[in-house]
Amino acid sequence: MLPAPDKQPWERLMQALLDGEMDGPQFQDEFLAASRDATARGERVPYAADLMFYEVDAYCADPALRGENDLDEAGLRDAARRLITRLDEPWPKLPRTPSDEQILENFRRAADRLLRRGK
Repeated sequence: MLPAPDKQPWERLMQALLDGEMDGPQFQDEFLAASRDATARGERVPYAADLMFYEVDAYCADPALRGENDLDEAGLRDAARRLITRLDEPWPKLPRTPSDEQILENFRRAADRLLRRGK
């Protein structure tokens, strides 16, 4: 089992936004830089940090450019407030995907059943 990803850098960033130490544009810049750096180093990020990435992507600082589905700074802070409490939450388990061999075997069995019915 893989070790849990380091939540500290993400917690510090989100807390700085919540405490007013950073405004929305600064948080966006620093969060995206941290995401790029983590990806470049091959580091895993907490699930909640990944979810926050989508919130940061939806953030638009300029009201003149903000669409109806974009977040303003208050929305970005709400997302940080909600997700900072989930930084220890593990990534959800993905459903098992059958191997190519299993798919082929299932296909053969289904074809055999159909052929038997047709006789």
